[in-house]
Amino acid sequence: MDIVFGVNHGPARVLRNDGGRQWQMVRSGSSYCSQSDLSLTFGIGQDTSAARIEIEWPSGTREHYTNIRANQFLRLEEGRGLQP
Repeated sequence: MDIVFGVNHGPARVLRNDGGRQWQMVRSGSSYCSQSDLSLTFGIGQDTSAARIEIEWPSGTREHYTNIRANQFLRLEEGRGLQP
């Protein structure tokens, strides 16, 4: 996902995501009476699939998936893989 942002009385800036290796971390319970979004979004540009997705769960378990097609929502559960 590309990001466009600006500051008061300053020029707009564009941060381009040109793909490659990306990582994100799900954080939850970071504030009183609130919940962070548990979804992660990755942009892969014009690619039609992600060659590899690797997940490291809080338990330390690692899972990986290959050749995942673009433009879809995935639900992953530790030890259960891709869920419908």
